[in-house]
Amino acid sequence: MKSDQYRHLWFLCAGSCAALFLATAAIAQNEEPPPGNALPDEPNQEEVGILQKGFGRGGLTQWQTEGELGEMPAPEHVVRAVTDTVRAMEQTVRAGDAETYLTYVWSGDPGFRREQEQWAKDINHRAPKAFKVTIDSEHVTIEDAIASTEITWNWTTDGLPQSLTFPGSFFRITTDSGEQWLYAGEKFRARGGYRENIYALEENSGFQRTVGRAMRDVRRHVERGMGTRIDKMVPIRIYPNEKHFAFSNGLLKHETQPWQIDPAQPVKLIANDEIEEDALKADLARRFTMLTLHEIGSHADQMPWWIATGIAEFACEKFEDDLEPNMEKVRGPLKAGDLPKFASLSNVSSLSDTDRMLAIEMGHNLLGYIADSYSREQRQDWVKMLANGSSLEAATRETFEISADELEAKWAAWLSESGE
Repeated sequence: MKSDQYRHLWFLCAGSCAALFLATAAIAQNEEPPPGNALPDEPNQEEVGILQKGFGRGGLTQWQTEGELGEMPAPEHVVRAVTDTVRAMEQTVRAGDAETYLTYVWSGDPGFRREQEQWAKDINHRAPKAFKVTIDSEHVTIEDAIASTEITWNWTTDGLPQSLTFPGSFFRITTDSGEQWLYAGEKFRARGGYRENIYALEENSGFQRTVGRAMRDVRRHVERGMGTRIDKMVPIRIYPNEKHFAFSNGLLKHETQPWQIDPAQPVKLIANDEIEEDALKADLARRFTMLTLHEIGSHADQMPWWIATGIAEFACEKFEDDLEPNMEKVRGPLKAGDLPKFASLSNVSSLSDTDRMLAIEMGHNLLGYIADSYSREQRQDWVKMLANGSSLEAATRETFEISADELEAKWAAWLSESGE
C-alpha cells in the first residue's frame, strides 16, 4: 500500500488516472456528384475581417449563448452558396487535395482551424474512395454572417461505411467574386466556466454545465501542484459520442495517447451524463495537466513521455481513490529483475502495449517517490526544467544534485521498501 506521505504530497492526492482513449472513425459510401460541377471561386482569406468583429477568438458559432439569437430562414442565394461550399469540400476530399479543401474552411477560430488542418492530413495520406457531404437544404437558417443547417458526412475507409450527422455552421466572407460561405464546424453553444469556454451541442447542455462546475476545483488543484497559474481562457469541446469525437480527429483511425496532445486545439471530451463527479474531475485533471506542461515549457512535447504521463496520472489522485496505482505491477518486475531501465523507455513506438502501460505506472510511481523525498519547490523546478528542454540527467543533477542513474536507484529502493 502507498504511504500516507505519498498520498498527501505535491498534488495532495490519492490514486491514479490511467486512461487511454481511442479515436476510431470509418465512413459511408455514397454516389458521386453530378458531372460538370466546377469548384466555386477560392475565397480570399485576407478578407475575413468582417468575421472578427464581435465574434471573439472562438467565433460566433463557438460563442452562441443558450437560446436562439434570432435566426431566420436563409434566402435561396445563401442556400445555393452553402451548397456550393459543401460540394467543393466533397470534391477536394475525393481528389486528396487537402490544401484546396482548407480554403473552404473558416480560419477565424484558431482552435477549429488547427483541428481541420490535422483532419485534412488524412486526405493527403489516403483519400477515401467514397465520400459525400450533404446539407438539409430545406432548413437553412441565417443570422448576420452565420448560416446553420444539419450536415451529414458519409464515407468509406478500409471497406467500412459509416455516417455522421450534426448541426453545422458556415461563415460568410467577401471574396474577389462576391460572398463566400466557409465551413465553420459544429453549431456549438458556449458556456463560460472558470477561465474556460465550454462548447457543446444543445443536447449536451447538462454535461456542459457539469464540466464547468468541475473545472474550478481541477484548475486550482493542478495549478497549485504545478506552481503556476494559467490565465488564458481554455477552450473545451464536448462531443456527444465516441464516433463524433473520432471524426473530429480525422477520417482514418487514430489512437490518441494521454501524452499526445495538441495545445493549439481545444481540450476534447465525450459527453457522459452518468459519470461520477470525481471521475470527471480526474479525467479533466489529467488533460489540464498535460496542457499546463505546454504552458510552463516550450519543449513539453520533447520531455520523456512516460514522465509527462506520470505527472498527469499523479494529478488525478486527489479525485479518485480507486485509481491508486497498482504498485505491484512495477514491484513484481523489479523483484524479478525484469523492470525496464529509464533509458529504455524513450522510444515509445518500440514498446509493446504491456510495456507502455508499465512505463506509465513507472512514471506515476516515480512522481510518488519524488513527492516523498523532495520539497514542492524542487519538484516543480524539476518538471519545469524537463518541460523547457532539459534532459532527465541535467534536470535531476540541477534540482536534486544526483544523477539520473542515482534517482533511478533511489526510486527502486523506495519502491521495494514500500512493499515490505
